Amino acid sequence: MSGEVRELAKNGDIGLPVLAEAGLVDSDSHDILLRIKRHSPEGTDDDRFQRILERELSKNLREGVVRGHGPLLNHLTGLSKNRSGLEGYRTIEELESLWRDYPAFAMYVYAPTPPEGPVGVGKTDFSYFVGAEVGRRVYPDLSIASNVPSDEFTTFSRWSEVEDWLKHTDGKKLFVLDEAAQVLQFADMSEGKVLSKLLKLIRKYDGNIILIGHTGRDVPRDVRRQLLVCRKDSKTKATIGTGLNEENEEIKVADVHMRLDGIPATEVEYDTLDEAEFVFDVEDGDDEDGGGDWDECRVEECGQSIGIDADGFCPAHDSDDLPGDGESGDSDELDAAGAIEQTDVTGPLKDGLGAVEAVTDEADVDAEESEVALLTSALYDQFDVDDPEEAREMAREMVNEDE
Repeated sequence: MSGEVRELAKNGDIGLPVLAEAGLVDSDSHDILLRIKRHSPEGTDDDRFQRILERELSKNLREGVVRGHGPLLNHLTGLSKNRSGLEGYRTIEELESLWRDYPAFAMYVYAPTPPEGPVGVGKTDFSYFVGAEVGRRVYPDLSIASNVPSDEFTTFSRWSEVEDWLKHTDGKKLFVLDEAAQVLQFADMSEGKVLSKLLKLIRKYDGNIILIGHTGRDVPRDVRRQLLVCRKDSKTKATIGTGLNEENEEIKVADVHMRLDGIPATEVEYDTLDEAEFVFDVEDGDDEDGGGDWDECRVEECGQSIGIDADGFCPAHDSDDLPGDGESGDSDELDAAGAIEQTDVTGPLKDGLGAVEAVTDEADVDAEESEVALLTSALYDQFDVDDPEEAREMAREMVNEDE
């Protein structure tokens, strides 16, 4: 009931001159807000109004979560009876973190095998909820398109149309691809290359994509590692994570990130019988120019392939985490990595000594030590000498033999 009152107040449907924020703040703050609204030319857009409201809402929301106060949370969030309860609120909170933690995510939604699925568990409903409703809570200006003609969003039925939309639409974007199981048959025959191109283009133009499939077998194996996966267990439950495992004909999420319960129904209206058609009209030779060609994080030791942005970084890394360029800084000594980078030692070690001399002359460092450092690095990195100490001893012996 409290959530419905909140919705009516917010929409001005109560029929009485009430403050939409009534019930969200204490009585003293309510009186102050009402006075500001009446006397300020800017009304509720007044900076003082917004500061007071933000402070009071934050305080009350925290108290509601700590105490598990369902009616208070329903009123604060404006959730009506079909989205009431603490579980529903926590689900929204977790899904918001998904958008923040994986700003460039691509998610594949599938269902269990019969009798639970693959139809009737709310895959499309959930996709609209996490995409359109939760997504716009995090990114209010989120642009949304889909291949479903009956929904309220821009409809595309061809890859070329999506590509043009991505390139010419500013800001954050989301594309919802329903009935992906049928669409991806072509991508599967091409070993996932077509879908991989789509994912790279989505990342390049600050986009996200939600693929709605059937039972987990319809996405090519070689692109699964680039996706977040969501197993829609029932109408109100879902499991989200990375990777897929097959257990007794059932497809399970391998690495679980979150388990959701009490998932509300979406408010997006669409026809469940709609035929969501889509064609990958991509030429085999077509390849995106420019950036976005990263299958996993550029930080070598990371290996993350989920949520990679257009610059090739996962949510946990950026360009500052890449190795240095070998500059010497205040020191006159070149480290081994710097020497290797500046001298292309690709032939036998003995043939590379001329390059060593060039480096040592430029750097004005001790020739013998520079040769030892260079040969040590070459032995360790290029000639599979596993022990760095052994590589250094071998390098020193080689330099001494030449003398």
